Amino acid sequence: MNIYENGRYKKLFIIPMILLLILLFFATTRLNYGMDFQGGTRITAPLEREIDTAELEIEMNNEFDLIDLDIRKTEGADSVLIVSYVGHNAIMQMQEDLEAGRYNEVIQRGQGIIGEIELEGDIEGEEEIAEEYLSETESHINRQINTYISEKAGSEEEYFSIDSIGAAMGQQFLMQARNAILAAILFISILVFYFFRKILVSLAVFQAPIYDMIFGLGAMGLFQIPLTLGTVAALLMVIGYSIDSDIMLTMKTLGRKEGTPEERAFGAMKTGLTMSITTVSALIGLLIISHLTQIHILVSISLILILGLIGDTMTTWFINAPIMIWLSKRENR
Repeated sequence: MNIYENGRYKKLFIIPMILLLILLFFATTRLNYGMDFQGGTRITAPLEREIDTAELEIEMNNEFDLIDLDIRKTEGADSVLIVSYVGHNAIMQMQEDLEAGRYNEVIQRGQGIIGEIELEGDIEGEEEIAEEYLSETESHINRQINTYISEKAGSEEEYFSIDSIGAAMGQQFLMQARNAILAAILFISILVFYFFRKILVSLAVFQAPIYDMIFGLGAMGLFQIPLTLGTVAALLMVIGYSIDSDIMLTMKTLGRKEGTPEERAFGAMKTGLTMSITTVSALIGLLIISHLTQIHILVSISLILILGLIGDTMTTWFINAPIMIWLSKRENR
């Protein structure tokens, strides 16, 4: 049955618009930023003994009061323990106090954790003393965390891989990622306008990646998938796929004259859905394999691509297809 015949295409946009509002809520209120954009520390340690990551996560939170602690492990002969966290609550509070000029509070908090420290002769003034206490306290806590992980994983600290990203650098990465997404949408829109030379057609194609982006970000907020550099790459791939399907729809509906606009749009939909189903099937295979092999970044990327393609299906065939049918009929008047 052709879903576009007998004027039915005019009502198809209702479902994706309702979904858009729901997912916009999740995108703006529930989206979590990963370590790439929020800053933090990731410690990768060789795993020499069996360990319960959920139990270890509870123990480490009670022991160190870490922010957004996440512990995972890989399986196999060369299994590793991966410990990620944004920061330590005490350190974060000391940094805030230092920035606000509350130097005495920084010193007192540091003394409560590491006791009195010997200050070098060239350190003078309350601000420099507070900075020294912050540095020494942070080093002390980091050593404690590394020692704790070493005992639990059964491996020496010298074999650890430790990656740290500062909050300022994380914000810079986030700004660059936003610029990359906006630039991708802008340049694609310019290219579409260059080929079709029609403002309404270009606007219809332009809204598709924006909808898909909101759909993807909302789904990430709903399923608590953090936004990282890897997931941004997945969102950019969704944008590319979205434009591909919309150009195919536009060429078949507006570029051809055989049959009615509804028939041409329905033919394009059958081709597009075949492409999407094939792609989603391959991505489901990738999702299963990456889940079984504990490759978490591939799990996130494949899941975002699957959800993004579902969103693109809504955009292309329930929003853009009715617009192209309307434009085709408008041209034939």
